[in-house]
Amino acid sequence: MAILNNELLSNHHLLTTDDIEESRKVTNELWEDHETHLTEGSEFNVHMNRVSLNSVTFTYIQCPADLILTSTNKVETRYSFHLLLDGDIDYRVASTELTADSNSGVIHLSSEKMQMKTGSIRALFVDFDRTTVDRALNKRFDSQNPLVPVAAKIDYQSGQGILLRSLSLWCVQQLNHKEKRNQDSKVWQHLEKAILNAFIDCIDRREADRSSRLEDQRTWFNTIEAWIDEHLSETIMLQDLAEVAGVSERTLQKAFRTYLKCTPMSAVYMRRLNRARTLLQTPQPETTVLQIALDVGYTHPSRFACHYQKKFGEKPSQTLSRARNDENNN
Repeated sequence: MAILNNELLSNHHLLTTDDIEESRKVTNELWEDHETHLTEGSEFNVHMNRVSLNSVTFTYIQCPADLILTSTNKVETRYSFHLLLDGDIDYRVASTELTADSNSGVIHLSSEKMQMKTGSIRALFVDFDRTTVDRALNKRFDSQNPLVPVAAKIDYQSGQGILLRSLSLWCVQQLNHKEKRNQDSKVWQHLEKAILNAFIDCIDRREADRSSRLEDQRTWFNTIEAWIDEHLSETIMLQDLAEVAGVSERTLQKAFRTYLKCTPMSAVYMRRLNRARTLLQTPQPETTVLQIALDVGYTHPSRFACHYQKKFGEKPSQTLSRARNDENNN
């Protein structure tokens, strides 16, 4: 990664200066206005490069001086986070105090009053268009007013953080070349969407709520599973399961995907097949594969046989035959 770090956006030069006033002017045009101050004994110089896609912008900054930056004006709001390659940054955003380093970053709203204290740093600043992020947040949270923190930590050791960091650095590496790629191509649109989704994953503050709600929702999962078992031979619809749980179909689908990693109807078919296997492994004298298929709600025996073999690696007739042989041997 060292080579990548040293060459970040090397062909997209923006600014190299030891004049703090010139740097402040360029910085304030890019983000919100800042008051910039050197800590005592520091000599200022900065190197900046920048490249943009449709809704995300990458800015590489290398600054060996110790700085204090305080935002002064609220302008167009963007969502921002930083990938620290060297050094660290202490933040105070509104009343929240956070520190970013190579293992963790800070997400914040650019319009919030903020102070940054830095030592010598090399960092990739990533900014998202507010409208694009809000649209994605509304879709994710299913709300017009999603609860989003003004500042939050990103753990770059977590799955979401690793993905966000890797995608951002990979895109920068690809965009680094002078010969510009077609940044409006579908490939880049998909990459931009992937970065946005990884970013949303990192600011989805519901993770703790999910774990705390799991025990409560487990009660109605158990109720649903018991109801399914009692009605396996009948036609079961999504609407039936929602009525049993006392929630909307949409809520039911989202809960199953979150906690059980499947759709409600996939869970129904899994319970049908598991019940069928139990019946085939403990057959009665009159047990047949056809009767078992009907008992667990399959109206097409061939579909039952196909699903059964795919799940258990053998035909239902083989399971039944082995069970009868075991009975005879005993």
